[in-house]
Amino acid sequence: LGTRACDLPADEVWQLAGRRALTLTPRAAGPEPRELTCHDLVTGDVVWRHKGTAGMAPVLLDDQTVGLLEPAGRMMRLHRATGRVLGE
Repeated sequence: LGTRACDLPADEVWQLAGRRALTLTPRAAGPEPRELTCHDLVTGDVVWRHKGTAGMAPVLLDDQTVGLLEPAGRMMRLHRATGRVLGE
């Protein structure tokens, strides 16, 4: 099988699952939105991206669902494999 190079910044990797990695852009000092991105580690492709608010925090809800918790208390649920919004 061999090894593969991974150019994802280690401090941005939030969660690993099989051949996929979820990364989260670091918190900025200002109102910059954060972005949760799903990467395929084998192909190097970006599978999906979701931009959120500056203070958003991801929460793993189960093996297929990621929640994005916003500072106001609102949570959006995303399908981890596809990035499809499942609801709020």
